[in-house]
Amino acid sequence: MWRAADFGGLELFRAALSEFTFHPHAHEEFFIALTETGLATPTYRGHRHVIGPGDLIVLNPEEAHAGGPPAEGSWTYRALYPGPGLMRAIMAEFPGDRPVTPEFRTDIVRDSEVAARLRRFHRLSEPPGSSMLEREAYLAEALVLLVGRHAASPQAPRSPGRERGAVRLSQEYLEEHAAENVTLRALARFAGLSTFHLCRVFRDSVGMPPILTKRKFGCAGPSRS
Repeated sequence: MWRAADFGGLELFRAALSEFTFHPHAHEEFFIALTETGLATPTYRGHRHVIGPGDLIVLNPEEAHAGGPPAEGSWTYRALYPGPGLMRAIMAEFPGDRPVTPEFRTDIVRDSEVAARLRRFHRLSEPPGSSMLEREAYLAEALVLLVGRHAASPQAPRSPGRERGAVRLSQEYLEEHAAENVTLRALARFAGLSTFHLCRVFRDSVGMPPILTKRKFGCAGPSRS
């Protein structure tokens, strides 16, 4: 378990378990767990579930859960614990009458796009010196997709529109700062958009996230799949 200081102390967890069971407990934050290998049979929302590779457990704050791998089995997973403040910022990307924070009711989330982005973010958060821009972009895209597709009353986020000026400014900023470990927050602030909205309009306009464009300009931080 470790904290990502550059994400406001976001707590991250990676474990490989066998012959281990969590007693009933809950978290003050949201709980998002991605299974990498093995199986788990946790109990939450009144039922016992079978969780396999690629499956996501997404629980709201204060939701009790327990369990672990089945007898003589093993479970390897990665988890993160985003606080209500971060999830409120995600909800701001969705138009209309909406709750302040999302609520998840689906027992198991099976979404390869969300899982791939969360896995990428989590793995990049382990080695020191990894690209901040890449990590932020993958986390932002993963959480917007997760909320839009799987929270209660899912809906499409605000349309990217034609923010060509913001995208152009972002590209110019990346080119001028190609030798630096640029952050998504700095890029979004320069472009005048939220970090989450910039990720979406940039991909919609350019066809790739900001990190790939930064690589094209000749400098990217260490990375791994």
